[in-house]
Amino acid sequence: MLAELPAADAVVLVSDASRELAAGEVELLRAASAHVATVVVALTRIDLHPAWREVRDLDAALLAERGLAVDVVGVSAELDRHARAREDADLETASGLAVLRDLLRRRVVEPGGVRTGRAVGEHVAGVLATLRAAPAAELAALEGPERAQELDAALAEATASAAASKERSARWQQTLADGVADLAADIEWDLRDRVRQVLRTAEETLETVDPAKVWDQFEPWLAEELGRAVATTYLWAGERTWWLAERVAEHFADPAGTDETAPVPAGRFVAELSALPELAPPDLDRIEFTQGLLVGLRGSYGGVLMVGLVTTLSGMALINPFSIGAGVLLGGRTLRDERRRALRRRRLDARRVVRQHADEVQFLLGKHTKDMLREVQRTLRDHFTARADQVATGAAAAVAAATAARKLDVEVRRRRTQEVRAELAGIDDLLARCRETS
Repeated sequence: MLAELPAADAVVLVSDASRELAAGEVELLRAASAHVATVVVALTRIDLHPAWREVRDLDAALLAERGLAVDVVGVSAELDRHARAREDADLETASGLAVLRDLLRRRVVEPGGVRTGRAVGEHVAGVLATLRAAPAAELAALEGPERAQELDAALAEATASAAASKERSARWQQTLADGVADLAADIEWDLRDRVRQVLRTAEETLETVDPAKVWDQFEPWLAEELGRAVATTYLWAGERTWWLAERVAEHFADPAGTDETAPVPAGRFVAELSALPELAPPDLDRIEFTQGLLVGLRGSYGGVLMVGLVTTLSGMALINPFSIGAGVLLGGRTLRDERRRALRRRRLDARRVVRQHADEVQFLLGKHTKDMLREVQRTLRDHFTARADQVATGAAAAVAAATAARKLDVEVRRRRTQEVRAELAGIDDLLARCRETS
């Protein structure tokens, strides 16, 4: 989930209304608030918990204390279902879902529509500005020798723009290639470093506990920590791709400082945590009662025999209190030593399994990140190549139109002048409407 935050318009955290927010939920909200403008906590099943308002107020106070601007809303799907069946407006309001829908509509849907319209307007305006260059240059040539100086200036500007576009193409392609190479190395290092930290903590933990006793708790903990490390790396990688897109887009800024093109989404780094390999269980065999009894008897046999033989010299029987006591002592020590050796084997095997699992995770995700990075590179390359071709084509079309206009006779020139003026008027009208929306 963390890896998808930069691409999210809103985050809705679902929590039970019977309790306050847990520490993990607060941490997730903190991470979401750093990347998403709209973050909401939905307290569910408020129909079953009459004290949900107190929980809501406590959660709101806790989040405000942490400096998090997060709305807390109580909701009930059951109340909403009954409200729809009875067509009861008051019950629908009590369900809280209407409040949640209205909040998301005001915070996400409506601003998103405005942003989409603005982005479309800016894109269309850029295309129209490029298309306008050819008829504008042609009109200058058609209107006669009195605008020859203006025409020459326009042709010179168009020619210079075409030359600058070619030079820009070499620069942005180099920036993109260097940026992708640096990003690939940084992502690999970041992933290896985070997985290594989790592995170090896991091995230190296994050295202090019995894996056979704690494996049921250790396995989900390791999966959660590895998933968090991977998601954090993907989140950071997604931010870096946006940064790279902005650096490449800077090459398309005109001398006046106005961007000819805006940075584009550079692909999404999404951590497929469900695709992570499962942790293979280690050999956690423990010494059972029967096995321990046999080990103790095997160790006590030598003690009983040695002490019994010595005591027979003094006229005592082979089996006597001294030989029995020696057998118990040696049998207990043998059992303890065997248990220590078994614990050491379990720890070694558990560490081996964890290291193999970490290596497999790094191997699979290394391939995944490289594939996504290649997709990012192709996305940026195709976008900016199309933009560079568009600029170059527009400049060449302007030069060709103006040159052709100079060769027309008087009657054809007059008719063509009216057509070009009408065409320019239509383009200018569309440009004005696009700029109003943006």
